[in-house]
Amino acid sequence: MFWFTYDETGQQSWMFNTGVINDGQVHLPGLKQPVGARFGRSFDPDDVVKPQWGDLTLDLDCSGGTASYTTDTEGFTDGSQSLVRLTKLANSNCPN
Repeated sequence: MFWFTYDETGQQSWMFNTGVINDGQVHLPGLKQPVGARFGRSFDPDDVVKPQWGDLTLDLDCSGGTASYTTDTEGFTDGSQSLVRLTKLANSNCPN
């Protein structure tokens, strides 16, 4: 999963990791927050560091769900957000 967001000052940030499905939840422990690289001709992969940001849990149903997250990373706080379904998986049991 990739999560594009902003810190408390409005600076862009993104996190990523894979998750585990358990009891109807998707748990993504140890999200990574890559920082340090420049884009374009100045890109050097050795400049990228990927510190751990925190954990994310998704509770999903056919209409949306909730994302709950915890972090110790400066500039971010723990919280949750309501999710709205934009599409659905093929052959799912969710109505159109």
